[in-house]
Amino acid sequence: MSHHFKRKIVLPIVFSALAIASLSVTTYAWFSTQRTATISVWQMHVQKGITNQVKYFSRNFDTPSSSFAGYPDLRLDGSNPSSAVTVSSYASDFITVPGGKFSAHGPLDISHLTPGYCHTFSFEITSNTSRDIPVEVSASFISPESTTKRIYDGGETTSGITLGSAIDIYTKGYVLSDDDVANTAYANNFVKDYMKGLPEDRFTYNDVRDTSGPSRLLYGGIIPANTSFLLFITLEFTDLPDTYYAYQSTNGDYSYYARSTSGNSDCYQGLTFSLTDIFVTNPEE
Repeated sequence: MSHHFKRKIVLPIVFSALAIASLSVTTYAWFSTQRTATISVWQMHVQKGITNQVKYFSRNFDTPSSSFAGYPDLRLDGSNPSSAVTVSSYASDFITVPGGKFSAHGPLDISHLTPGYCHTFSFEITSNTSRDIPVEVSASFISPESTTKRIYDGGETTSGITLGSAIDIYTKGYVLSDDDVANTAYANNFVKDYMKGLPEDRFTYNDVRDTSGPSRLLYGGIIPANTSFLLFITLEFTDLPDTYYAYQSTNGDYSYYARSTSGNSDCYQGLTFSLTDIFVTNPEE
């Protein structure tokens, strides 16, 4: 869905682009170096009257690989207990991004993310007003179609496969508390209970033909007066079977793939996906 904002102001605060003004391109590494898919992460625009801070979940770091490889989607592995992603303390398990910007191999470098793995972040959004205000978090994106891999839908089509159809974004908001016990309960509710249930994907793409589509509303809520809002965001390169494709045939320069739960994610290799901008705004202004 498309949203138009009267004021978009880039502020030099803790966030410039999932902090992240400077995070340009990272590479998904579940393929070899010759077979990659790339993702660009966004610039952050925060409207005047709102401040923001981004933190990353410590479980985004995978100790065995010594990299920010993310953690597995609990829905995909019945043997993986919820305790695998338990938040012991929000204050210690959600860590402010150092310097508020991207660094190679740092917490905002998701180059090691593989299908079925998640990265979770928290946004602490504060209103600088003495009244309740609405807040919206939206994202613009670009997901170009493959020039060689096309969709087979009862027959050969001219529509190319897109990496955007394998990207899911989940969000849930709470009022930030001064009590770490309360914030920890919120975090566990999100990463364990909500994400293991039937979470709502706020980025539904499904091979839409628009390659630089309109803004997607990731979250809409109210910031109570003189409080901060705690928004959790999980970005996942999904490995759910409904995103799989199975190879069908080759005709000239094109290979054709059909949606099939018996397929896999290999068709996404070599494709790119960019969240070009994140907007944190008051839609009433």
